Amino acid sequence: MSKYAILLSGGTDSATLLGKLLTEGCCKSDILAIAFNYGQKHDIELRASRLVAKYYGVEHKTLNLSNIYKDAENPLLKESNKAIPKGPYVAKQVATYIPFRNGLFISAAAAYAMSIWQDEKDIFISLGAHTDDSVGDVYADCSKTFTQYMDRAIMQGTYNVVKLFSPFAARRYTKAKIVKAGLKIGVPYHLTWSCYEGSTGQGACGKCSTCIDRLKAFHINGAQDPIKYKEVTDVSNI
Repeated sequence: MSKYAILLSGGTDSATLLGKLLTEGCCKSDILAIAFNYGQKHDIELRASRLVAKYYGVEHKTLNLSNIYKDAENPLLKESNKAIPKGPYVAKQVATYIPFRNGLFISAAAAYAMSIWQDEKDIFISLGAHTDDSVGDVYADCSKTFTQYMDRAIMQGTYNVVKLFSPFAARRYTKAKIVKAGLKIGVPYHLTWSCYEGSTGQGACGKCSTCIDRLKAFHINGAQDPIKYKEVTDVSNI
């Protein structure tokens, strides 16, 4: 029986992937949801990850990797005084790129999963990276090429036991297409969090790149995003 360790950030993409795994026949007992504390300002996403896992009835684990980035100067990290950029993504490496973050997450998840499932022969590390994440090298560690190389490296280093499963990247899903799929299967988007800003109790900022991406995905699908925003960017012309 295959086991799945899903990188559950608490956002729309990973929540949709978890929902799809379950609706397509995976057993709850064969899935482990993993979140990562890497020193992010928006650590409210860790709470969202736990809530989504609880909603679906799957086991949840938070791994602490914050020490790795404690010396990094990045606007997403608590130790940084840099302001989080506003506005849509541009087609180049962005200020919110955390060095090799997905590579770190995938590697840590592979090591942890193989440690707890020592007798299993098929373990899949599942992540919700998609086409929009890698357009123009916005996030190099979300591309199809990146996931292909990581898959080869993980298989080589685990005697072909652990494999990478990134269906949204492989099938060229956009965020809008992911949200469309999630709406069909009732993904609890009201429990998710995407904003780069930490919560102030007033909702997501509505102005950072990931808020705009999320709002646009719901707009394309003619749906109302169920979470609260302090401000809502007009995404109709973006």
